[in-house]
Amino acid sequence: MEQPHKGSWLPLISVTLILFAVVIVNLTRYGNIKTQSWYVSLTIYDKLDGRLPFAYVSRSFLFVAWRVIYWTSFSLTWFLIPMMQAYVNTGDFSISKRLKAAVQTNLRFYSIYVVVGFFGLIYLIFGSGYTTREKIQSYVMAAANSWGLFLVIVFMGYGLVSVPRRLWYSGDFTRHLIQHYANAAKLKEECLESEAEFNEVAKKMNTISNRLNREIPQIKYCIQTMIERFPFIKDESFSETGVSVPSELTEEYLVKLSRRMILAIRMKDRKRALWNNLLKEAFYLQDVVKNKDRSNRQFFSTLKIPKEEGRWTYLSAAVEWWWVIRISPLLNRFLAILFSIFSLFIIWSELTFNVQRPTLSIVSLILKACGTNYAAVEVSEMK
Repeated sequence: MEQPHKGSWLPLISVTLILFAVVIVNLTRYGNIKTQSWYVSLTIYDKLDGRLPFAYVSRSFLFVAWRVIYWTSFSLTWFLIPMMQAYVNTGDFSISKRLKAAVQTNLRFYSIYVVVGFFGLIYLIFGSGYTTREKIQSYVMAAANSWGLFLVIVFMGYGLVSVPRRLWYSGDFTRHLIQHYANAAKLKEECLESEAEFNEVAKKMNTISNRLNREIPQIKYCIQTMIERFPFIKDESFSETGVSVPSELTEEYLVKLSRRMILAIRMKDRKRALWNNLLKEAFYLQDVVKNKDRSNRQFFSTLKIPKEEGRWTYLSAAVEWWWVIRISPLLNRFLAILFSIFSLFIIWSELTFNVQRPTLSIVSLILKACGTNYAAVEVSEMK
């Protein structure tokens, strides 16, 4: 089977090196304090009264913009997107019934959330003294953002450990290849199970579609809608005798079957995509392991379409070999150490966040060192 073409890193590396050289030349020429002054002496004083920056926006505009962005995000997160997801997953055969099913699905979740929040609010009012409007409002805002805060905590906790570890082991290609071999069997089994579920539901739908003219108008309309939604069920490959379906069809059964087909299609496509990605990564890792011992230091991959031999092809293969085999593992090890230090800084700062005297939080010390320098504060926050 012909494998997809894998892109080359050479153009990106070349452009980066050229840009690096241009920056060094300009800094050397114009940034040399011995030959080029970094300041200009002026005796003119301009108070600059009344001059506003080009990008200045008023406080009222920022307040309105914040409200628009916040409440738009709030509505999308809590109402529109969940409703759209539930609407797509429903198996009903009319728009009104699909909307009704989507509302019912979301109301179950909202009711659980409201009950938990209500008991939490009662505890805060009687147990912690949250009796003012401002305190209750802050609690409601925190509860509204609780899912986002939960994701931040989970992802940050995962990234503090997983990112440095993944970078550290990224150069051990044999280890990754063995892991792919171990995951291949499980993933292939999941692919077969998802395809079996899809075929089973498709065969049931095919059998039901053949009974179209024998059903009452209401059931007939549901079957016609089901065929329009899933036209592939009429394929001969799904035509099979002995498929178990109820002798008397109901709309509830057809709705459940349609929903089951929606989930089966999604799961089948997902498992197939994961399987294809695993194959591509495994083949590439096999190529990397084989290229480690190549004496000519030319990277050859079975995933790439062979090109005509030439000077550019030879240079591209040599650069790719040095990058993949030599430079990339060392660079990833360095980044792993750097990110591990950052992880320790973050964990220590979280543990000592409430300690005011003496200041033990590293982030707090950095921010105090920045002072009123806005640019330095922004750079430190990005790090």
